[in-house]
Amino acid sequence: LMRDPWLRTALVLWALLAVAAGVKSFVQPTRHTVYPSFYKSSLAWWQGKSMYVYTGYQYTPTFAIANTPFALCGISAGAALFNAASIALLVTAVIVLARDVLPGRWTNVGVAVLLMLTLAGALRGIWATQSNALVIALVLLGAAAVIRRRWWTAAFLLAAPVFVKIWPLAAVMLIVSCWPRKLWCRI
Repeated sequence: LMRDPWLRTALVLWALLAVAAGVKSFVQPTRHTVYPSFYKSSLAWWQGKSMYVYTGYQYTPTFAIANTPFALCGISAGAALFNAASIALLVTAVIVLARDVLPGRWTNVGVAVLLMLTLAGALRGIWATQSNALVIALVLLGAAAVIRRRWWTAAFLLAAPVFVKIWPLAAVMLIVSCWPRKLWCRI
């Protein structure tokens, strides 16, 4: 994989984004980002306080709890690690999508172009440390698990993003409607 210059370029671009977003998180951890609400809500949950008052948090309690490892690292390091994890998961999901879900045989150049287009689309959300990259990655990995007939894994991966935001429910229900006997009860 890494011998292909196109694929290497795409992965280097993603790595540069991860480094740039990480540096931004350390230098300006509260500017042009939604991560402080993730951070504050996670800490508020464990302190027995309302995570919705004065934090700007608009997600589920489950997501606040899942963010605990990042919150424990502090706001700057937590934001950088959250972005790095989201990027790694999204890059993996796009590669798996091309390999397992999308029709035809994808060349390294095709995968590289798909990764670069995904980077262009995800750039703004990642720069603001939003959860969209994470949510999309989970849906894509869930779809790949369905194709591989790993039903319990698929059910987990498809249910998880709904605990972050409600909009993935549309994609989840579409996938479940195609494999109702295998997924409905598991989800």
